[in-house]
Parts: sequence; C-alpha cells; structure tokens
Amino acid sequence: MLLALSGLAILTWFAVVYWMIRPVRVVPVAQAEFWVPALLLATFFHLPSAFAVIRKSGTALIEQGLSSSNILTIAVVAVSAVFLLWTLIRYDRLLELLGDRILFPFLLTIAIAICSTLWAIFPLYTFYRAVELGVMFILVVLALDRRDFAKAFINLHVLLLGVWLVISAPEIASSLSNGVVFSSAKQNLIPLMSLSLLWFVMVFPRASRYRLAVGLLAVTAFIAAGSAATVATIPLFALGFMIAANSIWVRGAGVLLTLGYFAVFIFLLVGLSQFPDLVDIIASALQKPPAELLNATGRNELWPLFIEASHNRSFGAGFASERFLQLLVDFTAVQERLGQKEIFFNSAHNMLIGSWLATGWLGLATIAICLASAFREALRLDIPGRQFIIPLLLALIANGMTVQGIFGEFNLHTVTWAALLVMIRVELRARSVMQSAPASPGLSAPTGGLRRGQYS
Repeated sequence: MLLALSGLAILTWFAVVYWMIRPVRVVPVAQAEFWVPALLLATFFHLPSAFAVIRKSGTALIEQGLSSSNILTIAVVAVSAVFLLWTLIRYDRLLELLGDRILFPFLLTIAIAICSTLWAIFPLYTFYRAVELGVMFILVVLALDRRDFAKAFINLHVLLLGVWLVISAPEIASSLSNGVVFSSAKQNLIPLMSLSLLWFVMVFPRASRYRLAVGLLAVTAFIAAGSAATVATIPLFALGFMIAANSIWVRGAGVLLTLGYFAVFIFLLVGLSQFPDLVDIIASALQKPPAELLNATGRNELWPLFIEASHNRSFGAGFASERFLQLLVDFTAVQERLGQKEIFFNSAHNMLIGSWLATGWLGLATIAICLASAFREALRLDIPGRQFIIPLLLALIANGMTVQGIFGEFNLHTVTWAALLVMIRVELRARSVMQSAPASPGLSAPTGGLRRGQYS
C-alpha cells in the first residue's frame, strides 16, 4: 500500500514537472558530419566484441576489474564524447537539440538515468552507463539529423549490418556446414535493425537506387541473426500499416487487432511451456532447440528475481543495475532456486522490469511519456511516414518484452529508436518550413521530407 501511495505521489509530481518544462517546438535539423559518428557507432558495436571476455558472475566486474573489451568500449565512448564537444564548439546551434520537442522525452530519460547515480547500488557503473547512453544516443542523432535523412539512414544501417556480417562470417559458415541456416550467428538485437532497413526500402522504394541489394543485405542479416521474438513481431508491421491509414474504420480495426496481438504475445511469453506441441512446431520452423525457446520466452525464473530485487525501492537501484542482482537479493537463496553457483544476467530481458529495477516509478513514467509522445507525433506525419514509423514502434515494444530494449544500456534497438525520432523531427521540421515560407512569384517553397517516388 505504501509503495502504491508513494508511486502515485511520484507520478503526479513527475507529470506536473514534465508539463511545465516540456519544449513546444521542433528545432532546425543539425546537418552535422555523418561519417565520423557512423564509424564511431560501428566501432562501438563491433570492435569490443572481438576482444570480449566472458563473465560468469554479475559481480566479476567489481572483483576482477575492467576487461580488454570494457577498456575498448570506454575508449570509444571517450572519443565520441570529445567529438561531440568539438562539434558543439564549432556549431553551437546544435545545443538547440536539447530543447527539441521530439527528442526531449528521451533526453529526460537519460537525465534521470544520470541522476540515479545518487542512489545506485554501484554508482560509478551507473554513472558511466548513463553517460554512455547519452553520448551514443546524441551521436546517432547527429549522424541522421539531416535533410537527406533517407541517404543517411540507409548508409548507417548498411554499415552496421554489413560489418556485423563480415565479422560473423566464420560463425555463419560453420553453422551452415552443420545445416543451420536461421540463427547461424545468433544475435538477438540485429534482426529488428534488419527489419527496419528492409521496411524502409519497401515503404520508400525510391529512397535508394540500390534497394534490391540493400533489401538482400537486410534479409541475410535477419536470417543469420535469427531472433524468434523478432519473427513474432512481423504481423505488427501489417497491423501498424492499418493504424497508419486515413480511414477511421481501418485505423480502429488496426488498434483492436494490435491489442489482441499483444494479449496473445504476452500470454505466450509467460505460458508457452504449457503448449509442448506448439513449442516443437516453432522450434522446428526456426531451427532452434525447444529448451532455448522456453528459456527465451517465459523467463519464469528470471523475472520474479528482478521484481524481488526491486522491493521497497521506489526510485530503483540505479540505471543499469540489473547486472548486480547478487547485491540486491539473498544470493544463497537465488543459487538454491536456480541450481547454479555463479549467476550473471546482463539485463532483465524486459524493458518494463528493467526500468522498474533501475529507476522505479520514474522509469515507468518515462517509458509512458516517451512512447506516448512518439506515437502522437508520428500520427502528425503523412501516410508514408506513419506507415514506416508506427509498425516499428510496435515492434520495438514487442521486442522490449524479451530484451532490455530502448530503455536500458545503449544498444542496437536504441539506434532504431533514435532513427524513428529523428525521422519524425525531419518530417515535421520540413513541413513547418514549407508552411512558413512566403509565396513569391517564380519561387517555390522549400521542400523536405520523404515521399514515395522521391529520392532523398
């Protein structure tokens, strides 16, 4: 009861403050450098993994110190931060991005993550991860926030997916030789980025002269990475397409079907083990062991642990604290329950539970505001814009039920999230410029944004 009352007070206070400080305008596009941020992002995601040290315990970082991959990641973030500072010095107008209506909800989420250092279970780690999230998120914004958004979007996705395929080629070849095609180089966060790129060239077929090659790259990466959860989100693209329609009847049907979809999706997440025949069918279709599907869906043992760890923590245990579960629960009891001596979960594998553990009621409030704001702004776009944005927002939410999603440590889903926000910004800004431009004989109003049949 006390937790509920404190939550009501926190949410009320948060809503009042947010309403007072929220920006009301969409600021001009950045038009900054593209390739430096793009290469830094590719380095961040792919270079440290080549030197990754497998941790068997969540507290190994505290006990053993930084690994080589940790040091490389910190170095890339530090270089990225220096680049951002240098860019801001050269173009001080970019500071206006902090007051942009579209970006502000997630920037507020980052600010709360940094503030959670004050009550974090491991303050230094929380502070670093929160700063990393802020630096790398802004880096994505700078790479994509330009009038030629389509070109930047495709180039960034081709770069990230292409490098991943090259690095994973030996593993893919080994799996193929054993008859494994789907998930031949398992990576749960790659498939949604692949779908994002594929969906873009489908909705905007003239966004690239090489759309067939781009589409083939996206499909190859999707199959090689092989996430069952992302496969399950594919129907959402059709439902989101309906929600984007002009007809109120089609839109209403899309909303109802989407609600039904999520009801079934959540039911299967927590109860798939009750349908062994269905498990066998899905496992056969996706070339995955049945045990892996069960462990990757219900997480019946994992999620209760994180919920218990957040007991009596209205503000959570600090951003990115999921890693240190041992410090938040009776470790001996957890060992007995799981039957394991060493325990390491790098996330709660659920964006709601992860945010609740990290920043408590504030985390849940920021999720609600970020998603509601993104949907509201997406509905202001023209039909092609809505048809691209809304399905991906739904897919991000569905994927967020099984991975840390867009509200945890910086990851590939955060790149997709940032890309959607930037596209909304670019489209709305182009419309406002066009509407405010004075009509003059012989002069055409400035244009921008994406349209079917238009190169950008």
